[in-house]
Amino acid sequence: MKDDKKKKLIKWSIIIGLALLIIFVIVTSIVLHFKRQDLKDLNDKLENLTQEEGLEEDTQNQNYEKSSIKLNKNFYLKFQDVL
Repeated sequence: MKDDKKKKLIKWSIIIGLALLIIFVIVTSIVLHFKRQDLKDLNDKLENLTQEEGLEEDTQNQNYEKSSIKLNKNFYLKFQDVL
């Protein structure tokens, strides 16, 4: 009798543990999907903003020369040199 209860307890513990693991993986993947989407939107906005700033700087002041070095996909290091 004790062995049957112990086996049932182990069986249910394994089932509950696996169910919790599956729920955790599903929730984590959903959160990561939305965070990646937010990051992609922010990168698009940043790219548009840097393009707009470049146009404004070129038209506002012709005494400055704008240079930028692309360090990676999303980060630009900007320099302005006085002519």
